[in-house]
Amino acid sequence: MEERLNPHASFNRMDRPNFAQEQSYADANLAHSRHMSMPDISLGHGHIQYNMSPQQQGPLPQLTPARTYAGPEFTPVQEFPPRVATPGMPSHAYDPQLISMEHAHMDGLMSGPFGVGGLPSNSPGQSQDMLHFWLAQADNDLGYGALTLPDVIDTPYTPDPTHRLACLSVHRAATSETSDTASTGNIPNERFARVENCWLAKNNGTHHLAPSLWSDILRSPGPNLFSTGPSPPHEKLDSRWGVNAALRCRLEAEFGAHVLHTTGSSAKRPSTFPPAEVLEICLDHYFRRFHPMAPFIHVPSFDASNTPLPLLYAMCMIGLSALESSNGGNFISNAFTILLRRVHNDLAISAITPTAPHARLAIFAAGFLTLCLAALSGDKDRLAQSQTLYAILIATAQRQGLFSVEELDVEDAISDVDDENLRWLTWARIETVKRLIVALLTTDWWFSANSSASPAIRPETLQLCLPCDDVLFRAESAQRWKQLQQIGKRISMPMIKPRTFNLEGALDSVILLDPPLDAPGQYTLLSAIKLCVCDAQHRHFLPTDDWDRHDHLIPWETYQDDLRARCLVQTTLALAPVITGSAKTADLNSLVLWHNICLTLNSNMQIFELAAGRAGAGPAGKALADVEDWARTSSARRACIHAAQTFKLLSNRKVSESITLNSMSALFCSALILGLYLFTVQNSEAETARLPYEVMDDVDWTIVGNAGMAETSPGNSPGMMFESSHASNVTRTFIEMGGPVSINGVVATSGFQTARRTLLDFAHLMDGIGTWKPRTLSRILHIMSDVLEESL
Repeated sequence: MEERLNPHASFNRMDRPNFAQEQSYADANLAHSRHMSMPDISLGHGHIQYNMSPQQQGPLPQLTPARTYAGPEFTPVQEFPPRVATPGMPSHAYDPQLISMEHAHMDGLMSGPFGVGGLPSNSPGQSQDMLHFWLAQADNDLGYGALTLPDVIDTPYTPDPTHRLACLSVHRAATSETSDTASTGNIPNERFARVENCWLAKNNGTHHLAPSLWSDILRSPGPNLFSTGPSPPHEKLDSRWGVNAALRCRLEAEFGAHVLHTTGSSAKRPSTFPPAEVLEICLDHYFRRFHPMAPFIHVPSFDASNTPLPLLYAMCMIGLSALESSNGGNFISNAFTILLRRVHNDLAISAITPTAPHARLAIFAAGFLTLCLAALSGDKDRLAQSQTLYAILIATAQRQGLFSVEELDVEDAISDVDDENLRWLTWARIETVKRLIVALLTTDWWFSANSSASPAIRPETLQLCLPCDDVLFRAESAQRWKQLQQIGKRISMPMIKPRTFNLEGALDSVILLDPPLDAPGQYTLLSAIKLCVCDAQHRHFLPTDDWDRHDHLIPWETYQDDLRARCLVQTTLALAPVITGSAKTADLNSLVLWHNICLTLNSNMQIFELAAGRAGAGPAGKALADVEDWARTSSARRACIHAAQTFKLLSNRKVSESITLNSMSALFCSALILGLYLFTVQNSEAETARLPYEVMDDVDWTIVGNAGMAETSPGNSPGMMFESSHASNVTRTFIEMGGPVSINGVVATSGFQTARRTLLDFAHLMDGIGTWKPRTLSRILHIMSDVLEESL
């Protein structure tokens, strides 16, 4: 039940000026959200905002639209840590404990997870009892909630010797022969040795992955990309994932035995580390609930006992956070801090010392999951702490060339492998790399969108090998993998380069694929476009205080004069047949992302967030006036249809369909667009006389074409046969001419009541979706709709 709100912070005023003034939303618990506060993050006033781009060093110019938006300074990012190193490798150790932890950590997640709730159905009763017993004991353990970790520099971490080449110090000693008697000319060798000891050792470029990435992956030692070596023969017995007492002891040694710093003394905390049975259940939940959102781990060849410990521990903690339980919150909070410190250490070490490529990729995977653990919690402290890791992780991956990999003909690369089982596992390692790169790419644009910062990845340098069909990646054996190829599944996919999107026919290799592009390829392609959109938004809207231009309301109009961004509309619309055309290949999260891209091209989300009260009542007044101007445009009407279609897609989802946090963020954006449109739109008498347009009707977007997204929308554009679809004919008419709308058959009149009902519908849908529910986003919508229960 929501807490009672101050009646002065109400949304139920019919006149807009009062509505704007009363939306202070100064509560620090609400001010952080942009989309998912995974999937939004806003930092408190007075803190410095940092650009995560590796090309821009130092803080960003603060966004202060003082000329027009009167009131508090708008700083989209809140609770950033004090001045930290730039996105490159930091010059000092990062200590998450230095960041303010004023807000209480979330003690568990909300109940009612998406899909099958509770424990796995095949878990023995003893494991369930053990789980609940351990969770209660871990959270109530005296002193554990106040865990204070030592500084990174006091607890150096030395990677597994199997993951490293010879140490630099050893190399230095081997290459210098010092002698008191030998000399080079008239200079003693001892003097050369003294100079050598003062010189910064070169790394000889061994930390760069890109030049030999694919050949290194082909020669990886283990069956799984993240294997520490060949899998040792062992029997799993009752353990599906290979978790046993020995592995549990290794994890506890790395992540459990830490020292509590107290005044004048230090003591070891009592052991409350999860038993092997609980870790096994955590991995079960990871693969059932999180893995479908980011399927980069090859499940058939996964072995927990042969997985790098930071990666394995991150998987376990994400699985633990998915459990339907009010316990475990304190343990996860402290585990996150420990894991964050460890990943920072590993990234720093891998950047300056020779490390095996597969071990370096495992560090990137652990970093990605650590960021996901922060995003899934929605906790502002964790999100603030994770900002530096995000910057370092993406900058390091880009510097090593992961986002500019060379094109690879997979079939040719594995043709020399004679054994069918080895060919399958080799292909799976290549596919894992491609999927991990996509996961990092998605992380970059998500954090960029949610922290109002420029993406770290440069879109003009991006080139990606599209991943293959999930069915191939899930094949449980080499025989099944080969059978799928025989029925038409491709093990090699084309490459995409966003810098070529403005060229004619640049997407033909994707659009003309037969069979059509499948779900992973669709989502990867859209993620690349979304990154370009985030980059364009930052360049045109966030760094400027010139809010007097009319084109700041409709982004695609601004992009027409931008050589890098003006192809975004054409590219997005060209993908309509691929993304929305076939029910067979349609993917829910790809459809939602496509609608979100169209929505953000037609509406400047920053204005809608200000109108909702993100920066208080002052800027909200001017923002609402801008929204009212925007609502009279054809782009606004098209954006409302995309918002309504997003609501419809997520309302009609199947129970088996996983909902990503990016989709939840898109749902929140749709709520703001449709709700504020209905609140501010004023139809003329001529428009009111038309029949209402039903925004929930199915739409053929290939027929709608560029309506609302072009200077002119000719009715006889090539390929548009209006007589073939009456519904889409009506859609174009509404976009171009306007008129009243209806939602599920109910005519939506302009004003607060319709907007209130719409926001409440979106909030209830958000509350019922997914294992990880963004409670802050839902709460914002509840506050805007002013529907907190009066009985509380």
